Amino acid sequence: MRQMNRSLIIGMLLLASACTSGDDNKIEDHVWKQQTDTIDRAHEAAQLLEDTANKKRKQIDQQTQ
Repeated sequence: MRQMNRSLIIGMLLLASACTSGDDNKIEDHVWKQQTDTIDRAHEAAQLLEDTANKKRKQIDQQTQ
């Protein structure tokens, strides 16, 4: 039982130390920055496509009236 408690405490300390960084102000430099940047660009592209489709619909509606 003592060994399990010791292992649990060591594991929690390792986990806590892995989650903290020396420079908390550099959140933008995380491990998945490239992937999140790509996702952000994809969201921007999807919004652009949606806006363009809405403009086309309005043009078509105006031409058919």
